[in-house]
This record gives sequence, structure tokens and C-alpha cells, in this order.
Amino acid sequence: MSSAHADADANHHHADANHHADTRGANAHHDVETGVATADPQPDFPWGPSHPCFPHPNPHVPLHSALAATTRIIRIKRDWMVAGDLAPTFANLYPEILDPLLPEDDFRIVIKKINDTLVDAFDPFTFRAWLDAVMGVATFWLWEHAGMTAVKRKLAHLERWIDHWNRSVGHKEAVKIIALRRTGYLTLDIQIPDPHLGPDNDATPTPLL
Repeated sequence: MSSAHADADANHHHADANHHADTRGANAHHDVETGVATADPQPDFPWGPSHPCFPHPNPHVPLHSALAATTRIIRIKRDWMVAGDLAPTFANLYPEILDPLLPEDDFRIVIKKINDTLVDAFDPFTFRAWLDAVMGVATFWLWEHAGMTAVKRKLAHLERWIDHWNRSVGHKEAVKIIALRRTGYLTLDIQIPDPHLGPDNDATPTPLL
């Protein structure tokens, strides 16, 4: 009889231990979701080309130039939550690798300016958008080829603003916003001095986010 009680007690303690282990595992997962604390070694953004801080080789300069060796590209991804597929807009998630070259406040000002201009330029529901469509058909698209549409004028204005920003602000820290037409509006590429992080360096980089 005593042996049966001993086995029952052992099973009970084993079940309690499993219950506490499961509870700790659930709490650890809950902490990861809430962001309070984490026992999960996997970061939100695994280090690699998809990481916001990953320094990409610069494809916008000649391969064997000095800039190719001394600069890298930080890619800002598209944000489809701003305007869906009506306009190309970019995420305002701040890559900390830009600090202090491009402070967070300045970064958000740049993103807001670019996004606001793009949303306005590509808005298909304005009177000017309908007028440009009618004029395009009436002139067999000569209206568009002549650059008379509002969207082309606004995009040209944005490119001039980016060029002015590069010359008046960015050059102080060797930061350059690449013209959007070079990336096909798929990403916003920011050129910075090589931070010496990435697969071409000996040290394994630590994610900054």
C-alpha cells in the first residue's frame, strides 16, 4: 500500500513540474509578444539583407569606384498600409544604424515629405487626374509625353527637393538619398559611409534593432 502511495506522490510531483514548465514557456512566449521581456533568442528582424539596418553594397555607383568601397546603402522598404497600391510610400521605421548621421527626427521629416508628395501625385480621384486622362486621350498621349500631367510635374518637384536636401543637409554627414526613379519607387535607398558591418567584414555584426 505504501508503494502505491509513493508512486502516486511521484506522479503528482512530476505532473506539477510539467505544469510549471509549461507555464514558464507560455509566459516567455507572452513576454515576446508584449515586448516586456523575452526568453526567445530569435530577434524580430533576423540579421541579413531583410534587416532594416543591413548595409547593402552600393549599386548606384561604378563597381570599382572609391564610393563602391567606402559607402553602403540602407534600404527603406515600401509601406503598403499608408495608401495601399494607389501610391508608392515608404516605412517610417527608423534604422538605428543611421544614428547620428541622420537623426530620427530628420529621418521622419524626410519620410513624411516623400510619402505626402507621392500620395498627392498619384491620387487618381482629383479633378486634375481626370483632366490629364481626358487630355491624354484627346491628344493621343502627347499631353503626357510632353510632361504636362500633374503627376509628372509633382514627381519632378520631389526629385528636385531630394537633390536640394542632399546638397544642403545630407552632404554634411556624407548622407545621400538616391533618386527614386533609380529604384523604380520600390525602395528608398539612403547612401551612408561604410559602417563596417556585414558579410564582407571579419566581425559578426550585432543587430541594432
